Amino acid sequence: MMWTTRTTDELKDEHRVIEQVLEFYQGVAKAAEADRDLPVDSLRDAIQFTRLFADQYHHGKEERILFERLEQAGMPREGGPMGVMLKEHAQGRGYVASLTEAVERYARSDRSAATDISRAAQSYADLVAQHIYKEENILYVMADQLLSNEDEQVVASYRGAEGSNIGDEQKQRLVEMASRLREEAKRL
Repeated sequence: MMWTTRTTDELKDEHRVIEQVLEFYQGVAKAAEADRDLPVDSLRDAIQFTRLFADQYHHGKEERILFERLEQAGMPREGGPMGVMLKEHAQGRGYVASLTEAVERYARSDRSAATDISRAAQSYADLVAQHIYKEENILYVMADQLLSNEDEQVVASYRGAEGSNIGDEQKQRLVEMASRLREEAKRL
């Protein structure tokens, strides 16, 4: 008998990695509010993680594989759970763009940018935490039901996307970065 993971198990595992960086963003927001110095290099790392792992890698697999399969199975892409997730992916990208701009201002000694960093980091962390909850408790439950006969095919598609998306070495580096950022959050 062949054992497979469910269509959404891998995506849930990736959420646990992403949540480590959300802890960092929350720590940065609190540090900014307390007028403490902010770790610019670590903020840049967190932004890089967010763009590569959370958006390009994780959201890429959702949008190009899972969502396409769900649409083929009859779930509408616009409106409903998928439409909400796509809208939130775009909203998250907007927060990351604002955060990036604020970090670069802060790096050029514009201390007033700390308020914008706090706002963008906390907004992103709040959005993504709620987003993960909705995915795992609504969309992924529906996906596991709709695609239960396609688990092996969908998981194989994820494997194919990984090689073209970020590669194993970079993925491992980003997972390690998330762990480091989570530890750093405890010291902020």
